[in-house]
Amino acid sequence: MPNLFELKDLIRGFVIQNLPEDFKTVYWQSERMKVPKKPYCMLTELSESNSLVTGELQFPNSLTKQVTQYKTAVITIAVYVDGLGDYDDRKAFAYNSLNNLRTVFETMKAHYRFKDKMTVRNLSGIRPLNETVGGGYLFRYEFDMTIGFHEIYEYELPVSHAVNIDLDENDIHIEVSEDDLLTEESGRESA
Repeated sequence: MPNLFELKDLIRGFVIQNLPEDFKTVYWQSERMKVPKKPYCMLTELSESNSLVTGELQFPNSLTKQVTQYKTAVITIAVYVDGLGDYDDRKAFAYNSLNNLRTVFETMKAHYRFKDKMTVRNLSGIRPLNETVGGGYLFRYEFDMTIGFHEIYEYELPVSHAVNIDLDENDIHIEVSEDDLLTEESGRESA
């Protein structure tokens, strides 16, 4: 199972595929790039939390134990479009681009793309955070997406740990003769 870093690459690729080609730059806020040319999309990981629910599995005939840890993360997806040109067209372009992306995350297309890796648990409504900036108007719309995923860890138990061995399944038979027993008893008495 992928960890959050691998999921971030998958999500970024999915966003690139489903935004209009005008969005040349899609990046994670943690990448710390210069402010790119608009329009662009910025992804932000707000939080990651571990669930109290975990699963443990010890493999039969093995010292390997597998622990599954269930996690959730909240990601904000925001688009930035400058207001240069026709005000209404640019505003509609910004809103519709993000609304279409949000809708795609709700569809079966997203479900099948991510089915073995994560689930989209919740999508917030779209928030308008438009602002006036020097030289014009900036259209910014965003929504939050909550995803669920799990990470699997395997570790080796200490040799002293009790291991369940199914002797019948592995066809293991131990044969001890009377001579072996007598030899062992005489060795104990002489010590």
